[in-house]
Amino acid sequence: MLRHIKERTKEHEADERLRRDKPISEHFNGVDHGGQDIGISVLTQKRDSCYYRLIQELEFIKKFESQSPNGLNTKYQIDVLLREII
Repeated sequence: MLRHIKERTKEHEADERLRRDKPISEHFNGVDHGGQDIGISVLTQKRDSCYYRLIQELEFIKKFESQSPNGLNTKYQIDVLLREII
């Protein structure tokens, strides 16, 4: 399910604040980090196509090497695509 950036940001902040068992929470509740360190950056403009947005997301995950274990993205590319197909 695709969500607006404001909604997704609130979800990440709540994960950190409530210390949920999520990669973002573990990262920002670790040493030398806190909720005040969370930042949001818009990487591309909104497109109407959900498929296009998913492809863009996968490309950014690859470009910025944000796939776990080096980054915080824990879903594999095929999982992201399958969630829209199924």
